[in-house]
Amino acid sequence: MITLGGRRASPVVLERMNIFALAPGGVHEMIRQGGGVDRVFLRTGFLRFAVRKRLDVNVIYLFDENECYRPVDGLPACVVALQRWVHRRVGAGFSIWTGRWGVPFSLIPYPVEYVTGVGRPILIKQVEGMEEEAAIEVLMGLYIEEVKRLFEELQEETGRRRGVRLEIQKLQSRSDRDMLKKIT
Repeated sequence: MITLGGRRASPVVLERMNIFALAPGGVHEMIRQGGGVDRVFLRTGFLRFAVRKRLDVNVIYLFDENECYRPVDGLPACVVALQRWVHRRVGAGFSIWTGRWGVPFSLIPYPVEYVTGVGRPILIKQVEGMEEEAAIEVLMGLYIEEVKRLFEELQEETGRRRGVRLEIQKLQSRSDRDMLKKIT
C-alpha cells in the first residue's frame, strides 16, 4: 500500500505523479532496532513504481534517527509475537521504547542531532530495455550499495556511531505489488 499524508493513495493520484518520494521501511525498523545495529528493511514496491513511472531514485538516509527513542531489548517472546501479529493484522506496529531519562513510552525524545545524508541518485536509464523484474533487482542492488556507502560516509564525516553496523534486508510485499497493478 502506498500512502500520501497518511491516507491510501488512489490509483488516479499515483498515475499523475511525476515526482515521488518514499521512505522505505517503517514498522520493521521500529520494532527491530537496538544492539549496535541500524537495521533497514526494504521492499521492492518503491522500485517497481520507479520502473513503471520511469522515475529516478534518490537515496536519503536519516542518520541517528533511531537514537531519539530506544527500544527495550530482551522482550519476552510472547511480546515480540504480539508485535508481529498486530503488524500482520492491522498493518501498523507498536514498539516498547524509552525516551529521555529512560522513561518508558516517553513522548520526550533523547536529545539527538540528526544528520540527513543525500546520496547519489540512481538513474532509471541504467535499466532501460530490461524486463521489469530484472530491472528491479538491478536497482535494488544499486540502492543497497548507495545506502551502505552513504552510511559509511556519514559515520566518517560525523565521527558518530562508529561501533554501529548497518544491516539491510530485502522484503517482499504482495500489497505493494497489488497496488501497483492498479495504476499500470
